[in-house]
Amino acid sequence: TTNEELRDGPLKDRRCTDVFCFLVFLVFIAAMVVVGVFGFMNGDPALIIYPHDSSGNQCGRPGTPAENYPLLYFVDPDSAKFTVCVKECPHTEAPECLPNNWVVNCKFTVKHENNKTEHIDPVDSVSFIKKVCLPEESKNAEAHEAVLQGFQDSKMVDYLDDLANSWLALVGVVVVSVVLSLVFMFLLRYLAGVVVWASILIILAAFTLFGLYMYWESSNTKYSSDNQDLFLGLGIASWVLGFIALVLFIFMFRKIELAIAIVKSAALFISETSHIVLFPLVMFFISVGIYAYWVLALLYLYSSGEMPESDIYSPIAQLTWNENLRNAFYFELVGILWINSFKIALTQFVVSYSVCVWYFSQNRDSEESKVCRGLGLGLFYHIGSLAFGSFVLAVVWLVKFVVSLLAKTHREAAESNPLIKCICGCMACFVSCFERLLKFLDHQAYIRIALTGEPFCEAARNAFDTIITHASDYIALGGVGAIFQTLGRVLITVVSSYLGYLAITHYDYYTERLDSPVMPLIVFVLFSYLVSSLFLSVYEMASDTIIQAYLLDESLNNGSTIFAPEPLLEFMQEHGHKIKKKSS
Repeated sequence: TTNEELRDGPLKDRRCTDVFCFLVFLVFIAAMVVVGVFGFMNGDPALIIYPHDSSGNQCGRPGTPAENYPLLYFVDPDSAKFTVCVKECPHTEAPECLPNNWVVNCKFTVKHENNKTEHIDPVDSVSFIKKVCLPEESKNAEAHEAVLQGFQDSKMVDYLDDLANSWLALVGVVVVSVVLSLVFMFLLRYLAGVVVWASILIILAAFTLFGLYMYWESSNTKYSSDNQDLFLGLGIASWVLGFIALVLFIFMFRKIELAIAIVKSAALFISETSHIVLFPLVMFFISVGIYAYWVLALLYLYSSGEMPESDIYSPIAQLTWNENLRNAFYFELVGILWINSFKIALTQFVVSYSVCVWYFSQNRDSEESKVCRGLGLGLFYHIGSLAFGSFVLAVVWLVKFVVSLLAKTHREAAESNPLIKCICGCMACFVSCFERLLKFLDHQAYIRIALTGEPFCEAARNAFDTIITHASDYIALGGVGAIFQTLGRVLITVVSSYLGYLAITHYDYYTERLDSPVMPLIVFVLFSYLVSSLFLSVYEMASDTIIQAYLLDESLNNGSTIFAPEPLLEFMQEHGHKIKKKSS
């Protein structure tokens, strides 16, 4: 790609990139679908949904003799050997049941392997997930009590009832979250500078005040001389750190101002292209459908194994798999990582392309669908590049999971051996840091692909060169962006959830119907956080794209810019940058 080809913005004449990766990805998707279909054709989820009694009867399974006996009861509370299907959990007296080879009647007479019989008195039990009767007391009282306290059916039903009765308030919370997110984006356009410099002053004041407090405490005679020296050292350290921060802020003044201008420009982009926030929302619902298919496919694949005949059956189906079925299950299990990573890559590419077109557009009010064109380019020309980048990230996720699994497996050894503990911690830290670096570099590569149409490796290399050359600009933008990301999520989540809480605790309609406001409040917080994250993720992607577009604009026009939006123009005028007028 030559500079002249980019002078008017994103490359228009494109070619397919990373074709081999596209073909591999196509084969992978086909394999995921074929494996899932195989599971749907051969699996029987009922084998693992309904528990088995000692003779293999599935309690509550439709079309079987045990259909009217939905609960599995452990006749011996401390053993899974003698189990029977019952209509309801015992309470002193034995309930109706379906006798089997080992529990010969509903008085709970059990037959041992030597054909001797024994009567076992019923134990008071409670229903667990409407499938199993768990004893209230046994030799394993602590374990049973912990389970019962967390999952007792009556409490779960109360929680579900509370959620059902507060659905209208939840809709209101979501609407309020959307409105607050739009207001926050609007305020960013005008108050970004105030918020950033106020945050910086708060940081400097915190260092200063903490140092003063420690200095004052160091002169307090109620402390020992060692503690007084410690407080004095902390106070001096705080002042030194505050001074270093002040010097950095002074030297980074122009970079911080540029970051503020980019944040304002991102807010301006979202206000002028408001429908862009719908694309991540659409991708979210598509993801829900993909995950639903994936979970069902795994369930059917798992149940595709054979259940061998046995004298005494385990409550949970013990299925045997052949090697091909085992490999197919693991392939489907791990494959979702690549699909999820590709979904993120496609979302970032489409948003980045829309920002690039907006930045370099002569008419920013144009009704041209940037999102649809970006989606078409991503799926037609650059699906191979997006698949390549997303595959690398998916591999890192898999490695991170394996490292985490190894650390848990060797936790006991790590606790007793400091060296192993240190190695596990270092590995986890390294993989986590590498993941963050790769996520950032992936996104920058997708922005570069949106601009230039380059293959993934070339785009990643050029994006990396840009980041190294303008490292201070990216650091400033990252710091400023973090302030708004955190502030926006906290404000939107807290305000929306609190308003929802006020509604369900002050209106008679809710107070008369709700057992507790706890579960609705938790759901309010979750949904308002998701809504705020949806809007702010678009803002973050827009900010990262605008800085690349701005730097490209400068490099193509010998240090001046032609297409910079209003907030960047104001920044350039204040700092004496060259500005060229757009050619008509």
